[in-house]
Amino acid sequence: MTVLSTGPVAALSHAVPGLCGCLAVGSLLSTVRGRRLQGPTSIFVALGVGCGLFRYINYRRGNRKSKLAAWVASVVVFRLCSDAHKHILLSYACVETIAQLYAQCRLPWLAEQFGAMVITARLVYTNLVHPEWMLPTHLRMMDHQSSLSTSRLQKIRQNLQTSVVTRCESLHPSRTCGAFATATCLKLVRRSAEIFIPLHLLSIGYTTLVKKKSIDTTRSTIDFGRSLAFMTASYMLAYSTSCLLPQRDNIAMIRLTSLTPFLAQYLEPSRRRTAILKAVACYSLISVFYQVKSWSICRRITRRGFLQVASLVYASFMTYVLQHPEKQNRFLMEYLYGYKMETPVQPLPSSPSSSSLPRRPSSPSPERRSIAAVMPKTLRAQFA
Repeated sequence: MTVLSTGPVAALSHAVPGLCGCLAVGSLLSTVRGRRLQGPTSIFVALGVGCGLFRYINYRRGNRKSKLAAWVASVVVFRLCSDAHKHILLSYACVETIAQLYAQCRLPWLAEQFGAMVITARLVYTNLVHPEWMLPTHLRMMDHQSSLSTSRLQKIRQNLQTSVVTRCESLHPSRTCGAFATATCLKLVRRSAEIFIPLHLLSIGYTTLVKKKSIDTTRSTIDFGRSLAFMTASYMLAYSTSCLLPQRDNIAMIRLTSLTPFLAQYLEPSRRRTAILKAVACYSLISVFYQVKSWSICRRITRRGFLQVASLVYASFMTYVLQHPEKQNRFLMEYLYGYKMETPVQPLPSSPSSSSLPRRPSSPSPERRSIAAVMPKTLRAQFA
């Protein structure tokens, strides 16, 4: 993209739409959620200010992938958002950086699957045994998806620690395993539909309105069904494992239950499995942060010291991530940079025609060389 002017006024006019857009989206979401007119939350204020700063500095420096713009904007965003969002942003930056570095030197398929299994098992183990290591919003989200009440889940987690009653008594005290499985499966399907219908509608709208592409109805329906099956199977396999395994062996149940969401991921397409794994990795990494903060040696670190180190780490990782915008969501990157990112098309190498090639002097054939050797010099000159 050719920039005609990099003055402060032109840069400011380029940065203001990014700031106002984030604030408008934040206000709209807050108004819809609260059912009355409200301002944007702190995360949208931080994102808006960061986007405006990035556009301004990047524009002044010629609309390149400015490291200074990425660094300054990342520090400002991290400092302005709330503590809960700081954990989310830091984990996102870590996961994206690791994913980009890993793409340069991938491991064998079995090693990849083992790593994905460990990441998923970590999240399930944390949810069952150490819910205090999770963000309250993430814990409420997973509890809502389980279709069980909060009080029931608290009793289940407490019973896993004490083993006062069997797991079936804590999971479904007044029903049989079969009746519980039937009723819970229907609830999970309905809960999954409530989650995935808006997501798939947003995906369809983005494809038709932004990408200007037609929708394959059959494929969209199949993808929606696979998403329902994934969410339902993730919890139903866990509940079935809890009922089928020995009731007092909670350790074996936790280990096997931790594997069920990993197996259910194969119901989704490979592209969506990657997105799910990234989200699970972010949640698992946040639980690691909280676990480390609970150690006695880490309690000596002041909040100011933590913020300084975390902001430097986040800014460093995001600077690296923003050097490769083509690997991120194109719509978000175009909004961040403020202009269309055209993918250059490399022309296919074409073989030059024989007329354009320089002619090399052809060497005489062996027969001609043998005849020329016995010719007189006068005749040899005529045949040369």
